[in-house]
Amino acid sequence: MTLDYLVAEAQIFLIILVRILVFIEIAPLLNSTAIPQIGKIGLAFFTATAVLPWVVNSGVYFIPETGLQYAFLLIGEALVGLIMAFFIVIIMAVFQLAGQFFSTQMGFASSQVYDPLAQIRIPLMGQFMNLTAMLIFLTSTGIQKLFLGGIYNSFRAVTVSQVIENKDSVI
Repeated sequence: MTLDYLVAEAQIFLIILVRILVFIEIAPLLNSTAIPQIGKIGLAFFTATAVLPWVVNSGVYFIPETGLQYAFLLIGEALVGLIMAFFIVIIMAVFQLAGQFFSTQMGFASSQVYDPLAQIRIPLMGQFMNLTAMLIFLTSTGIQKLFLGGIYNSFRAVTVSQVIENKDSVI
């Protein structure tokens, strides 16, 4: 992909970048303050660059005529990224909650450790289950399948422009 292609498809690239950037800012494992902001932006930029040809070839996006409609399209894409990240937060919270239940049953509920990723104090077994879930996610190629494949499939599944286009059929 050349820079000319990126400039020619800049409006679609910005739409993709907004969804991915919001997703990275909220999703567990990537939302930590230990990861510098420039690293998160760089990851979003390179992921958007990788997904751009697929999205352009699918032809699912139309560019609105006015700037206000385009701004609403960007806000809608940010909301889709927020919803995607929220579901991953729920999955990781299940493991942390299971660890907290185990801590209560084992008598470790009063011994809490500071979780630097979530920036909260959680019981010892909650931290253990949380780290175990993250380790399983990373070692089972979850980052490749869920991150890159999930982002691409999210553009195939739902786009804000399709929702706007079919607004009359929903009501």
